[in-house]
Amino acid sequence: MASALGRDSEIFRVVTDERNPDISLLLHLFSSASSRIDCCINQLLTSDVSYMKMLTDFLSRLDNRAVKVRVVTNVKKANLELCRKLMKHSELHHMDGIAGTFCIIDESTYLCFIEGAGSQKSYQLLYSNNPSFVQMQQYLFENLAGRAVPAKEKLKEIAKSSQSEYLDTIEDPREAVKLAKNLILSATFEVLVIFSTANSFHRAERGHILDMLDETRDRGASVKILVRADSESGREAVRKVLKKHEGINVNFTGRPFKNQAMIFVVDQTFSLEVQIGDDESRDLVEATAKSTYSNSETALFAQYSMFENLWIQAEIERQNSIRQAYFHIFRGANLKDEVYDRKWSVKDDQQGRGQ
Repeated sequence: MASALGRDSEIFRVVTDERNPDISLLLHLFSSASSRIDCCINQLLTSDVSYMKMLTDFLSRLDNRAVKVRVVTNVKKANLELCRKLMKHSELHHMDGIAGTFCIIDESTYLCFIEGAGSQKSYQLLYSNNPSFVQMQQYLFENLAGRAVPAKEKLKEIAKSSQSEYLDTIEDPREAVKLAKNLILSATFEVLVIFSTANSFHRAERGHILDMLDETRDRGASVKILVRADSESGREAVRKVLKKHEGINVNFTGRPFKNQAMIFVVDQTFSLEVQIGDDESRDLVEATAKSTYSNSETALFAQYSMFENLWIQAEIERQNSIRQAYFHIFRGANLKDEVYDRKWSVKDDQQGRGQ
């Protein structure tokens, strides 16, 4: 790096990438962010060019929950894996036709990556902490972010455009279980699971499906499961298992399902309904009957709506049970009504203020 970067004085500076520069000071600027990093990235691709590689690597690995990261870029098939990594730690947005790459750190430091000419890819770095200039660039970013769409919407569009609608029946239990695991591991932002019986939940745990849900959650996806359990002992057994899988959101329902099944809805794009043939079996494959796999919007809407409705109902029931438990605690306390009476004077009030 040609010269040191500082945040002490208001400056504009251009730093040239010499193919193998010392980027430690640049990395320090990103690492020192205390509240926000906003980036607009023209080409979100893994690159050998040091500045761009450092930027994408840093953003995809950032694990500081105190720092809010927003990225606007062009989401496409070529960068899906990198987008999934970024979504773990950032709020990712899609916009077509983005030109230029710049970042703003804590609304006070501006960095712009300027691509050099010639066949050999190189970059210059425009750096500034001039308040008026940075404020103007922050305004530009807010406009871009306001017009961009959430990356998950673009990812759904890409997934749907890559194949026509289908509704497949899977007769082989092993293939159905394998597909369920592959779908979970491929999830980008959301996995919803319904276990229509408590036994199906425990079979899934023994079959390592919960371990895979953990992996997906660790990549930044939201994981929610809904379990039908009639008794408190059954619910407690589920909670005990989930202590080993912290981060998975669970709710319970006592409502019976029309069919016994495990239902997976992944990224609001794919649904898999795994029918249960023998609910008494301890083995996941042996308990599985035929399954239905689909990306049909009609099937997805039905499964997604069912999950959301049951989840809301379960939340209401959970809140009601908490209130009932609270009132039960005090019901037998034989609390007495007590009235406190005191005559206040101006003198008392003045003394209280003086203390």
